[in-house]
Amino acid sequence: MRRREGKIDCGTQYNGSMTELRQYLANDTAVHTLGYDQYGNLTSLVGPTDDNNEQTSLAIAYDETVHTYPETVTNHFDLSVSSSYDYTFGKKLSETDTNGNTISYTLDKFGRIETITGPYQQSGGHTTIAFDYHPETTPPHATTRHYDAYRDPSGQDTIDTVLFTDGLKRVLQTKKDAGIYNAGGGVSAKMIVSGR
Repeated sequence: MRRREGKIDCGTQYNGSMTELRQYLANDTAVHTLGYDQYGNLTSLVGPTDDNNEQTSLAIAYDETVHTYPETVTNHFDLSVSSSYDYTFGKKLSETDTNGNTISYTLDKFGRIETITGPYQQSGGHTTIAFDYHPETTPPHATTRHYDAYRDPSGQDTIDTVLFTDGLKRVLQTKKDAGIYNAGGGVSAKMIVSGR
């Protein structure tokens, strides 16, 4: 049977947060240690000691403006991921991994994602995925445009998906770009439709 115990700091420093998690094994105990900053954000997570007397760990650094968003996460190998945020909407604007690969996001005036640019498109002038929203139509719909470097490096002919929804965000219909092969050869550009 599994057994776990959590140690809760009931003092004023961590305001009732768990500071230690113990998992009981057959002949041993795995102990995870958690640390927090003055705002109650999780700043460190140290795993149990393994057979080589080594431990996994994560260190989390938060933004200095609103002290809410994790800007840097670093593991025990000193590999890190960094992020930036839009504080108005609480949405991520960019993320860079330990190899320097960046994914960036832009938002519209309502905080919806407008574009996503992946690592391969960062310096090429193209967005990887672009979104446009049309709540004013009946029924409302959104279009997603995927950049296809193989088919059209210029970025003019994207792979499109159109999603129609009702007022409760239930999907009514989906349309997707497709290439239909003709019997005599060649390809016809069509849209595959599912739903009503």
